[in-house]
Amino acid sequence: MMARRDRVAYAELRALSGKMQQPAGNARMQWPRRDGLLLRLTSGDGETGLGEASPLPGYSTETLDLCRERLQQLPWDALSFALGDGPLALSAATERALAQLPAAARCAAETALLDLAAQRRGLPLATLLRGEPPAQVAVSALLSGENPAAVLESAQAAVGRGFTVLKLKLGRPDGAGWELAALRLLRQQLGPAIGLRLDANRSWSLAEARERLPPLAELRPELIEEPLADVRELLRLRTPVPIALDESLQHLAPAPELVPLLAAGAVQALVLKPMALGGPLRCLQLARLGQTYGIPSLVTHLFDGTVALAAAAAVALALPRSLPCGLDAHAGLALGPDAALSFVGAPQLPPIERPGLGITLTAAQLPAPRLWSTE
Repeated sequence: MMARRDRVAYAELRALSGKMQQPAGNARMQWPRRDGLLLRLTSGDGETGLGEASPLPGYSTETLDLCRERLQQLPWDALSFALGDGPLALSAATERALAQLPAAARCAAETALLDLAAQRRGLPLATLLRGEPPAQVAVSALLSGENPAAVLESAQAAVGRGFTVLKLKLGRPDGAGWELAALRLLRQQLGPAIGLRLDANRSWSLAEARERLPPLAELRPELIEEPLADVRELLRLRTPVPIALDESLQHLAPAPELVPLLAAGAVQALVLKPMALGGPLRCLQLARLGQTYGIPSLVTHLFDGTVALAAAAAVALALPRSLPCGLDAHAGLALGPDAALSFVGAPQLPPIERPGLGITLTAAQLPAPRLWSTE
């Protein structure tokens, strides 16, 4: 029987909103601001767990309004943050309640419940997820700029902060020429010791990828994320550039669709976004699946806020095998809430020492207004 002290005694939602100082985007979309929800759960013993729901318009498969509606409908007083049997999971009854939530809403609920579970045990969330204290994880930096000189300036600034792995988004309309020139300039100026990562955000057809990947391969990138508009065509793409899956993981069913790509060697890395995939546990399940085929993972954000970045950091530290993770400071942190994360902006993510997510919000730090509560 579920212990009463392991139940959620109180739940509330507060609005998060922020205008980015520098609009974030990819080859096809720009996001000048971010909006989301802060979920706060309180246990019968007074512990507070935090979660965030901030779907990214045009990327996520759900809306913020749907997340709010579905979170308000959960039977919170019947939910437990006690852990289930076997591999790390919430109780069966709680898992059933969360199963039908859209990804960002599930991420919020699962993160807040796991935050409570870790605090109850006096453990950092990463230690709870991993089963043992983690080691530090390297962090990569995302480059900005719309011409080679601007990209080089961004890269030099990142290298000056200590980063050794840099990522550039590709696939802009009519951008193939200057994007390749920018990457050649980076390799020339920064040398072979700096790792380069690319992200095409599913912007190329198979024919375009076959044309554009050979000159990119000469620059020895670590990987390219999502080169093809149709992920099923990866089985027909032959390239020496390692391929990583990112947004396709939202849609691929693991056994019938993802496993054939992994088994065929068509994918060499998995990019895990807790906000897009439904929370920390789903990310770890995919990481373990990848490890079965010798494929490492990395964790990154969805230009989401402080709580979500702390959750992503916990997942990164808990990975069985991690590549440098995309957890540098980013414009989406304007979403809030206003709480300092000690690792933001550093080229290495150290183990978090405080219990749970490691975030405590004072009354003054809570965003207004409160949209809903179980009171």
